[in-house]
Amino acid sequence: MHILFVADGNLKYRGARYHFTYRRLVNGFIRNGHNIYFLSDTDTARAGNIFRSSKMGWRYCNNVFIETCYNFKPALIVLGQADTIQRESLTKVKSFLPQVKIVQYNVDPLFSQHNVNLLKSNLPDMDATFVTTAGSILETLSHPDGVVSFMPNPVDKSIDYPKCHERSDQKYDVFWSMRKNEDVKKREGNPRIELPLFLENNRRVKIDYYGLNGKPELWNAAYYHAIENAKMGLNISQTYLEGDNVNKNTTAKE
Repeated sequence: MHILFVADGNLKYRGARYHFTYRRLVNGFIRNGHNIYFLSDTDTARAGNIFRSSKMGWRYCNNVFIETCYNFKPALIVLGQADTIQRESLTKVKSFLPQVKIVQYNVDPLFSQHNVNLLKSNLPDMDATFVTTAGSILETLSHPDGVVSFMPNPVDKSIDYPKCHERSDQKYDVFWSMRKNEDVKKREGNPRIELPLFLENNRRVKIDYYGLNGKPELWNAAYYHAIENAKMGLNISQTYLEGDNVNKNTTAKE
């Protein structure tokens, strides 16, 4: 099957984010014998203007998307949080590919109202929607014209090579990585900061943390090296703590 896969390829990071979800899914489709054409919506949008702005290049990106569909003739279009692609473009594609199926997937938590709004805006054009949060909160996305389903976080053995469960000789007990340094004023009462520092100061727990206390963010191959050398990892969503939520009783996807 011809599959057009549209997601943020993160080309500007020069391979530092090679482990993102779209790579796992694309690899899986190829291993199952499908013909994949990958289109990075964000990078295409940046290429469409002299300022290299993804916001300013949305029109160019949508034109490229439509032309790609015309040339490649996909039977299936997969959108991986590709919010650059407009509904008008999907309608145009369906006008010359009436049999095409369009699905979207999302790996961000559904207690984020922004994320829910993004998913809902695309629902009328989707044959299926897959999210990595399960439970009754999926009812907020339910609609009569398409499938809404839970999707486990995909794993690819060619990417996710560490098998920490098969070892007991890791240097650290806990791995904890933040995406950005938090403002010092936000530290008090913030478990994203207090918990790792508490663990560090607890002599019984060895913690390997990044993104706070002057330690840089962690990406690229070093990310997996750090995971490999810890027995477990922590995940506390920043979005959840900032109050951008639909239902704070809902468990995060990870």
